Amino acid sequence: MRSYRRVISILLIATVCFLCSAKNFVIIIDAGHGGKDPGAIGPNGTQEKVVTLAVAKKLGKLISDDKSVTVVYTRPSDTHVLLAARVNIANKHNGDLFISIHTNSSLTNPETCRGTEAFVMGSAKSDNNYEVVERENRDLISGAAYKNFDPNSTEAGLIYQNRQELYLERSYKFAKAVQKNMVATGRYDRGVKQANFYVLWSVNMASILVELDFICNPTQEEFLGSDEGQDDCAEAIYEAFLSYRHSQYGTPKEETKPSKDDSGEKKKKEKKKKESEPSDNKDKNDDNNAEVVDNVKPSADTTDKQNKEDQIQSAVNDNGSYHIQILAADTKIPGKSWQFKGLSPVHFYFENGIYKYYYGESTTKADIERLLGEVKKKFPKAFIIRLLNGKRVEYFN
Repeated sequence: MRSYRRVISILLIATVCFLCSAKNFVIIIDAGHGGKDPGAIGPNGTQEKVVTLAVAKKLGKLISDDKSVTVVYTRPSDTHVLLAARVNIANKHNGDLFISIHTNSSLTNPETCRGTEAFVMGSAKSDNNYEVVERENRDLISGAAYKNFDPNSTEAGLIYQNRQELYLERSYKFAKAVQKNMVATGRYDRGVKQANFYVLWSVNMASILVELDFICNPTQEEFLGSDEGQDDCAEAIYEAFLSYRHSQYGTPKEETKPSKDDSGEKKKKEKKKKESEPSDNKDKNDDNNAEVVDNVKPSADTTDKQNKEDQIQSAVNDNGSYHIQILAADTKIPGKSWQFKGLSPVHFYFENGIYKYYYGESTTKADIERLLGEVKKKFPKAFIIRLLNGKRVEYFN
């Protein structure tokens, strides 16, 4: 009997541990603008901040029926939340998917611009959507964090490279699903694009930014401001989420929630047919106001422990030691991660909230230069650094 009770106890403990360790899928829903920032405003006074919050809340309500999913809003009400704060909320909750919801606008041909488009993270070279990014990144221009970050720097390139390898493929798959479903509501298809939106650059998860339609167009403004239109947008994103989660995580794909009436599909087909002719305005452009916000810096004890466990002793003489920096990320990467492409051992140093990973060691720069060519076959943007007492004191492009 005692042995039987012992087995039962072990099973109970194991079950509890399993349940406690199971992590809900976390989706971050970001309603664009808010509070003192109305975003774009339509000719009849419809505000972007109102539309995006309405769609965000409707989407969250659809998703929250699944108890295995945790829904986090970056702004659950009409408040002004800085982009940096939105990113911190997303990263703090260890999100699996980030959806930023916006409405589009244009100064050229405002009454005829129309269509939906989805964006994923892009590099400076791929970024040609200046007007959109400038508008959505606007509250960064005078921010201290923006001043301290150069999106064209070598380290920014490394961060982009790391995030691109981690999240871009998944982001693109989800963006395509959202785009397909939004077009089914009758929106004109402007495609999936890459751009340097700050929120996409800075969150540590798959992420997209969707522009529902052009609020500057009176016809599209009416759709975006209506309860039916907002329902259509929320359902389109929701169905894309179900498909994405099923394909990426193998979760059961739920049945699509029924429309409010049987004529819903008919209305969508009519809208699609009505708006099928090409848009008569050119695609918009943006700039590369990318930025990285430091996560909360580890405590001194944690940092010391990490240094002891993960960092080599680099101060072998008064000149320090030379290494090849290969990656940079604002979250810690597991030691045997595939991201290191077989290089081992890989170590890191922590600087300004960023984990900077390096490979190789020598007391002379010449030795490391000979190794650099081989490393660049795997990491084209790698460069040489000099460490002294665990801190970088010099780097060489």
